[in-house]
Amino acid sequence: MRRLLPALLLSLGTAQAQGSLSLQDLCIQMTTSRVQVVAYLPALESADLAECFRQAKVNYGRRVLLLTVPYFTKSSSSYVPSLALAGVPVFEANVNSPVGIVLIDGVAYAAPNLGRASSALPAAASAAQTRVYAEWFNSALKSAKRLSPVDALSRLTRR
Repeated sequence: MRRLLPALLLSLGTAQAQGSLSLQDLCIQMTTSRVQVVAYLPALESADLAECFRQAKVNYGRRVLLLTVPYFTKSSSSYVPSLALAGVPVFEANVNSPVGIVLIDGVAYAAPNLGRASSALPAAASAAQTRVYAEWFNSALKSAKRLSPVDALSRLTRR
């Protein structure tokens, strides 16, 4: 985790995109990222978005990190345990935000219910807002606990 934090701050380049992205475009951004993909999703119940994270990590070898809320990872509709078993570092923290955020190479994309509904269209944030999100991630990760593969498997087998 400590190696990812400096990379997160370094990934805050000057490049910014404008407007909303479709889920397919967000997936393309993830799989073609240069530095890493860091996401906060309170819940991950979208099979399509979960597959994007899996592909970015497994098929394309991108650095991916997911921060989520423990309550939602225990749900039978959560794809978070599967991602943890696929090698995605998953961290859980009790944070209160319904807005999902994905940081890709210095550009933040955010949308309410991102991760819950495939219809959520994330919009690119400004450079200033991206810095705020990055600082928030660093702060939240300090109190987060990593979901181990053993715990992830345990959650999957209880379903």
